[in-house]
Amino acid sequence: MEKVIQALNDYENKIALPPHIPPGEEDELQGYFILDRRSIETMSSSQAAATAVRLSSYAFYLQREINREEARVTWCDEQLTDAVAQPIKQYDQYTKHEVKISLIAKENTYVANVLKLKRYAGQRVKRLSFLATSTKHLSESFLAVQRANWKPNYERE
Repeated sequence: MEKVIQALNDYENKIALPPHIPPGEEDELQGYFILDRRSIETMSSSQAAATAVRLSSYAFYLQREINREEARVTWCDEQLTDAVAQPIKQYDQYTKHEVKISLIAKENTYVANVLKLKRYAGQRVKRLSFLATSTKHLSESFLAVQRANWKPNYERE
């Protein structure tokens, strides 16, 4: 698994993606999600634009997290396919595939560990998917605030 992660990291570096680190402090990023209406309405155009950029960067970070977890799920699927290819033949053809995998996992610690990793990564994908999309939408809302509060140069003080 570590080789796969390193290969993906190398690929991201090769195509000039920035390092995979959160784009801000946890408190700062969380603060954008709980701003009250008055705070948003009184933001200047430049504050709203800066907030939109921070949130957009965070949505990008979250999407990369999703992509990494999906890569783990794919790796796990491939490993499970290889590991259970022979033992799965001993089970009845009418037994569900998932049940066969679970039965094999009870006897094979490698299969059990890969299955556990797959489930964990799948759960992270499900949790993060909505968050990445919601963060992007929130970023777009701040862009709307920025446009609404923008004043031409001659109107600025």
